[in-house]
Amino acid sequence: MQTFYKRKQKGFGAVELIIFIVVMALLIIGGWYIWQAQTTKNETTNNPQDTTNSKSIYKIPEFGVEFDIKDGIIPIHKVIEYMDEDGKTYPAINMSTQQLVEKGADVFSGQQNLCSFVAADGVHVLLSLITVRVFASQEELLAVEPKSFGPVIASDIKPTNGFITIGDKLFHAPQQPAIRGGSCLSGDNAAFETRQREALQQSLLTLRKSK
Repeated sequence: MQTFYKRKQKGFGAVELIIFIVVMALLIIGGWYIWQAQTTKNETTNNPQDTTNSKSIYKIPEFGVEFDIKDGIIPIHKVIEYMDEDGKTYPAINMSTQQLVEKGADVFSGQQNLCSFVAADGVHVLLSLITVRVFASQEELLAVEPKSFGPVIASDIKPTNGFITIGDKLFHAPQQPAIRGGSCLSGDNAAFETRQREALQQSLLTLRKSK
């Protein structure tokens, strides 16, 4: 009887050991999964996906430049040439937003959309919120701008005023507010156009060489 009791005690010890090992293994596996999930979450927080950032940058490939998009606008552009009083041509970038074009289509439903950006021929720009002018140097800008677009002096030429040098080009993205209301919208809708222009102006202040 004594021998049987000892064997029974020994048997219970082995079962308890197995149960202990199984429980420990489950705890270790569970802890590993929790740690792995937390690590993945931290990596996602510290390293956001580039897809979001890429959508907030607008590129102008004709000049190899880009800028950050502000306030969710959808910029659109067309490179043109403008002529000064002496008949000399210079490159420029006419710009608007897709939201303004769509707003105009809604406001002028059934009529000509005065906020249209590109005419039916695909060549002429109908409305430009901002025209970014491109110069080869500061000297060229000082020679052309005062005659064609108003007084500019050397002390005005700084990034906060929309004068941005990139490589061998000097870009001028005017930051002045509209003189009177909207260019294509009026009344209560003029405020919408103003907000689009201001967001585009702020966006262009981040103009830089494309990466």
